[in-house]
Amino acid sequence: PREAAAIDLDTVKARFRLHAARCDRGFSASGTTIEQLRELAADLEAAGANQWIDEAPTASPLLLGRWDLDFCDASDVLSLSLLPLPLGGRVGPIYQSVVAAEAPGKFTVQNGVTFRPPGALSALMDVNGLTSLYEVEARCAVLDNTRVSLAFVGARTRFSALPALGAALPGSVADQIITGIEGIIGQRVYLETTYLDDD
Repeated sequence: PREAAAIDLDTVKARFRLHAARCDRGFSASGTTIEQLRELAADLEAAGANQWIDEAPTASPLLLGRWDLDFCDASDVLSLSLLPLPLGGRVGPIYQSVVAAEAPGKFTVQNGVTFRPPGALSALMDVNGLTSLYEVEARCAVLDNTRVSLAFVGARTRFSALPALGAALPGSVADQIITGIEGIIGQRVYLETTYLDDD
C-alpha cells in the first residue's frame, strides 16, 4: 500500500465503492478488478492503522450496528450467485448486524442475504415489503484487538411478512458447544476488522 500520509481517505473510499458497485459487490468482478479492490482496501487499512493506538476496533462502539456488504472476494459468499433461484432471481442486499451481548467482549452477529426476483417484480416486491431472507446467527468473543471468534448457532428463513422459520441454540447450550468447538479448532474461525469508521 501507499504511504498513509499520501492517502485521501474519502477519495479511496469513493473509488472502492464505485469499483465494487460496478462489479456487483464482487459477483461479476474480473481478476483485475479484484486486485484493484484489494489494493484500495490495503490503502484504507494502512491509513487506518494509526486509528487504533488508543482503542482496539473490537472494543469500539463503531463496530456495533448493521453493515451492508460493498465487496467480497470470499468464495463462500460469491457462490451465492450460483444458486438456481426461481424465475431468474438474483442476490439482493447482504448484511451483517453486530449486537453487543450481556457479557463484556461478547457479540451476537446476524449474517443475512436477501433474494429478489428479476426486473419489475423486484421493484414491486420492494414497494410492498415482499422479500425472501435467509439469516445465520453467530456468537462471537473478542480474541485480540482486531479479531473476534465466530461460531454459528442458528439459522432462519423468511418470505415477506410470514413468520420466520428457523431456530437457534439456547445461550447456555450454545456457550458449551462453542467452548468445545474452540477447543478443537482453536482460533481459526474469526472475523477481522482492520479498518473501521462511521460508515
